[in-house]
Amino acid sequence: MANSKKLVPTNSVWSPGFTEELLPTSKQISLLYHISYLCLAKFPNLKRLLRKRAVETQLLFGSSEALLLKCMGTSHTLVSSLFPMLIHAIEKNKPTLAVKYLEKARTWIGELIADVDKMVQSYVQHNRHVATTISDIITEKANTEAKSEKLSQEVQEMEGAIKTLEKKIARVRNELEDTKRKIDAKNLELESYVRDVTSKSSGLGIFVEIVPYIVPIKSIYDVATSPAAAAKIKALENQLNQLTSQKTALMNQQRSIKVQQMKLAKVKINKGE
Repeated sequence: MANSKKLVPTNSVWSPGFTEELLPTSKQISLLYHISYLCLAKFPNLKRLLRKRAVETQLLFGSSEALLLKCMGTSHTLVSSLFPMLIHAIEKNKPTLAVKYLEKARTWIGELIADVDKMVQSYVQHNRHVATTISDIITEKANTEAKSEKLSQEVQEMEGAIKTLEKKIARVRNELEDTKRKIDAKNLELESYVRDVTSKSSGLGIFVEIVPYIVPIKSIYDVATSPAAAAKIKALENQLNQLTSQKTALMNQQRSIKVQQMKLAKVKINKGE
């Protein structure tokens, strides 16, 4: 029995060096999380998900460290206190006391096994979460690449359309200025003709001399003595209306080009996002 005392290890078992050996792995995992986070700079949703996984890993490592310390503490108590008392009970031929000590040891070991099993399950579940995160990143990357390709195609098509419209904008602008000049000329022609008609019409000559051209066309029709004069005025009015419509159409073309430019800017902004 004297040789049984050699079964009791020294206090060298209780050493923080055991947990310190795990630090390189912890630092490596932390570095990998950091690099992954930097790679996901353009994906805010994935960054939040990765931060969540990193916090879970940190908490899991903390719980693992606490469990390892518990295992070492229990082991230290077993080898430094309980086992010597068990050996003493055997040497003193006290089987009841020895059974009591063994039952105590069994309880402590059973608790450690249960805690370790829970920790293992936590790591298994965490591993699934990490695998899901990796799958989400791959899916998001594929969707982003497809979206980027689509947006690039849209930008190219839009830029082609804008270039075509930009070539037309100079012509539209010149036509618009020319139409404005024609409208002014046609207004002068109509005004001159109305003055000429009214000056020859009974009762309106003095009015035209005093008041500028503000007489409605309908009034001219009513006072005109010649159907040809009314027809001439109507023709001039139609020409003026056509020129006004042409001016409106040209202005609409200008607005259309601006709308296309705004759409292109929006697509570019979306692509940047």
